[in-house]
Order: sequence, then structure tokens, then C-alpha cells
Amino acid sequence: LMVLFFFVIGLEIKRELVRGDLRDPRTAALPVLAAIGGVVAPAAVYLAFNAGGPGGHGWAVPVATDIAFSVGLLSLLGRRVPLGARLFLLTLAVADDIIGIVVIAIFYSKGIDFVWLGGAVAGLVVMGTANRVGIRALPFYGLLAFATWLSLHESGVHAALAGVAIAALTPAFSYYSDAEYRRRAGLILDGYEREARAPHGEERLDESALTLAAVARESVPPLDRMERALHPWSSFVGAPIFALANSGVRFAGLDL
Repeated sequence: LMVLFFFVIGLEIKRELVRGDLRDPRTAALPVLAAIGGVVAPAAVYLAFNAGGPGGHGWAVPVATDIAFSVGLLSLLGRRVPLGARLFLLTLAVADDIIGIVVIAIFYSKGIDFVWLGGAVAGLVVMGTANRVGIRALPFYGLLAFATWLSLHESGVHAALAGVAIAALTPAFSYYSDAEYRRRAGLILDGYEREARAPHGEERLDESALTLAAVARESVPPLDRMERALHPWSSFVGAPIFALANSGVRFAGLDL
């Protein structure tokens, strides 16, 4: 569920990096620098009080920004939060969590299996190559994404990082431009009357409808399609479970 959550947030941030307000490198760099400061400063304060003591090894505990609660707060405030502030907080939180994952992998993991890690990297390379050569089949990418997540999970690195990496590789532009979509759709619709009057016209109409549906689907960027399809699951399933688990809420023995 956390991989799904990070994947959806990663899609939103990539969309803004490619087509939105974060296209300016200086604008995108600000929340990343803020995230770095949000990691270094709490760790320094912690170590100032605990360095050399029995709790010194826990310096990474205060560095994390809880992205689920950040998103929940934004949802509660709704449109009262300016778009720029929302993007700033989301980018900061994701960057902070990525740094946190790297910290865990380097300083707190019990050992990284580099064979599994190599498998995860290979999965991302294949995914990026498939995007470049124009493979569009979503089941292919779904299986590849699952294999990449499983490999990263087995490697000992926090598997949520797979969601961010896969989101970064998701195409943000459509296969057909707006003009090409209108042209192709117009040709298909113009032939409807002729096909309806022809023998076995119903079968041809079905084929034309399927062709029109495929053209319409490929005229929307995969990033936007995936974000729209997965956003409810991320918001109403993944985020609440994550928030309750991190809060320490227990349902054991509860009679609903």
C-alpha cells in the first residue's frame, strides 16, 4: 500500500515537473533544499543532546516528515491551500522520505542483498527502455512493476522507493496529440453511417467503436490515466491505514 501511495504522489509531482509549476529548476530545488534542511537540523539537535549516550544511535528518528499526515492536512483544508503551497509540501515530503529511506538503507539495514537490488535496477532499466521504444501495454508494465517492487523488497531496501522510481519513468505525454486525436476520431465517426448501412454493419461498428476507444485512451498521457485510476485507492485505503498504523491505533479486541 505504501508503494501505491508513493507511486500516486510521485505521479503528481512528475506531472508538475514536466508540465506544471515545478518546471522551473529553481522552483523545484526549493522544496528539495528544505527537505535536506529538515533532515540535517533535527538530526543535529538530537545528536547535540544524545551523542555518545545510549540513545545516540536513534538520531534518524526525528528526521522524517510523515507524508500521509501532510496529505491528510491538505485534504482537510481543501481549496483554501494555494496550489503552490500544496506542491511545495508534497515535494518536500517526498524528498524527505526518499532521504529517510536512503538513511535507513545505509545506516540501519541488517544487510543489503545486491543480487535482488540488481534485479530491481534491471526492472527499472527494462521499463525505461520499453517506454522509449513505444511499448504501450499496461499489463506488461504492471508485471514489470510488481517484479521491481518484489526485488527491491527482498533486497532489504525500503520497497516504497520503487513507487517513486516507477512514477518517474511513467510517460507524461500522450501517444496522439490533440490534433491527431481529432483527425483520427473524425475519420472513424465519418465512416459510421456507411458501416451502418453495409452488410454485417453491426460488426464493423463494434470494431470502429473499439478503435475509437483505443485512440481516445492513447490520447491521454499514461501518467494522467494511472493517477486518476489509483488516486481513490491511495487516498481512501492506503493513506488511512498508513496513518492509523503510524499513530499506534490498535483495533485488537474492538467490537465494531
